Amino acid sequence: MWLALILFNGLVVDRVKANWQDAIDKKEKRIESEYSAILRQNGELVKKTQALESVVQLDINPDRLFQLKEEIFPFPEQGIVIDGYGRERDGTFNVTIRTPDLFTFSRVARRFTSNESIKDVYVSSVSMVVANQNPTLLDQAREISGRIRFNFVETDISQDL
Repeated sequence: MWLALILFNGLVVDRVKANWQDAIDKKEKRIESEYSAILRQNGELVKKTQALESVVQLDINPDRLFQLKEEIFPFPEQGIVIDGYGRERDGTFNVTIRTPDLFTFSRVARRFTSNESIKDVYVSSVSMVVANQNPTLLDQAREISGRIRFNFVETDISQDL
């Protein structure tokens, strides 16, 4: 019985398998010859897409930054001024803020750290700005300026589109 199966496999199945393999090889050669330019172009596109993958992952809809501002500052507060928004080369966002004193600046920074839609919050710079060099007004003319950096919590990219 086993001998019959081995002979059947050797005579019938192996020939059919070889014919199928020949047909596949012919189609692959035809694809390579007729579509080589398209394959090369698509290969280049795949490499370019893979190279841009890290940049695309950092992509954020700009509206999210302004929605965050509305969450942290739902209404204007006296003495707190947002001087600017930015984005670093590594993809982190930053907000430059002026406040009348360090205590107010620390309260603002704490708002950023307590917000659940952002992470990796840290103050990258703080400085004292003197608006007037007149010594009699020095105490009244100080402001604190600082930059707070953060990343958004990762979400499904389709939500940002």
